[in-house]
Amino acid sequence: MQESPASENTFRPARAFGINHICLRVRDTQRSAAFYSGLFGLEEIAEQDRTDNTRACLLRDENGQVLFSLVLVEGLPPDDYLAGLDHFSLEVASLKDVERLYQQAQHRGLRATRPRVYEGRWQTFIFDPDGYKVEACLREEGCRTPGPMSGSDQNLTLKSHQPAQGNTGDYE
Repeated sequence: MQESPASENTFRPARAFGINHICLRVRDTQRSAAFYSGLFGLEEIAEQDRTDNTRACLLRDENGQVLFSLVLVEGLPPDDYLAGLDHFSLEVASLKDVERLYQQAQHRGLRATRPRVYEGRWQTFIFDPDGYKVEACLREEGCRTPGPMSGSDQNLTLKSHQPAQGNTGDYE
């Protein structure tokens, strides 16, 4: 007797519990790996058995566990069409981190938005060397910095740190 496929009414979806990896097609894997390790602290790992120019960068937690990997594959589609991806977001621990990332992007001549609050979170967007938009956002809603911080960092809130007047988040 043949098994009949489960009907849509009885299907129970598998629960995703995290991001395993993001794969980006880029022009130069070495330049992109330097961008993600230099700005966001991702650790580039060597893949010994690869014959192509693919690189991988890992984001680890404070215990060394891999949270996700970013795989960089050389070769953009024709006309640099980045099909369907608007952006991806990386959480940072403090408002100072958001501001430092913005300042570092400016220092490196990268396109970025001034830090702003959107839907209750501080954020900045930085474009990587291939035009991918990477959001850096504050980890906790309400814009309080998490975990043990030193003195003045402990109670940063929306009320204590407002964006400059006229800050629309436009790209610079």
